[in-house]
Formats: sequence, structure tokens, C-alpha cells
Amino acid sequence: MSHQNTTETINLYKKLFLILVIITGVGIGITFLHIPPVIAIGLALAIIVVKSGIVYKTFKPLLNGKYSLIILFGLTIIFFIALLLLPAFNANNHLTGTVDISKQYALENPPQEHHGAAHSEKAEEKTAEKTEEPASGH
Repeated sequence: MSHQNTTETINLYKKLFLILVIITGVGIGITFLHIPPVIAIGLALAIIVVKSGIVYKTFKPLLNGKYSLIILFGLTIIFFIALLLLPAFNANNHLTGTVDISKQYALENPPQEHHGAAHSEKAEEKTAEKTEEPASGH
């Protein structure tokens, strides 16, 4: 591989990186627009298709034949299906907000009463009264 060919390849990958960063920025920018979710999802899918097409066109010469493509796309489909099914297996996870744990938390951690300095003085007086021994009548 000659030095000029290596430099051209590096410049190609730099351009690819820059293009992917810009397209990713556009995708993130779409999330800040106030558009209906159906349209937002459609735009996101279109951006994904464009990005994957650019990556495929760039790296296709590196793949050695049909077998590599089958493995690559097969793994992509498997992971895509796994990601779609992930919420089904994670239905009771409080981190994703699918379970209301506020009642359980309230039962386990009842609120503590706090009434300020006046309350603490009265509590000290009551404690002092309880600790004094009553006079015995004998």
C-alpha cells in the first residue's frame, strides 16, 4: 500500500466521520422539534437508513463476498429484534417507569415529623419529666 493510497483512505474515513457526526446532529436536533411522534419516528428511521447506506457504501469493498454480508446483516437483524423485545422482558422494571413504586416506598419509609425548635424543647421537657423518679410514700 503506497503512502498516497493510505493518505486518501485516511481522508475518506475523516470525511465519513464528519458526515456521520453531522447526520447524527440532525437526528438529535429532530428530538427538539415539536412534531408528532409518528413523524419523528419516520424521520429517525430515514436518518438511520441514510447513515447505514453511507457506511455500507464506504466499507463494502472491505467485505469479502456474499458470506460476509449474510453474517453482517444476520447479526444486525438478530440485535434489532432483541432490542424490540427488550421492553417485553423488562416490564416490571422501575427504572424505565413501568411500575409505580411510590406506594411501596411510602410504606417502607413513613414520613418523619419535624416541627422545629419549639417541638424539640417540649420533647426535652417530657423526657426530663419521665426520667425524674416519683417520690415514694413510705
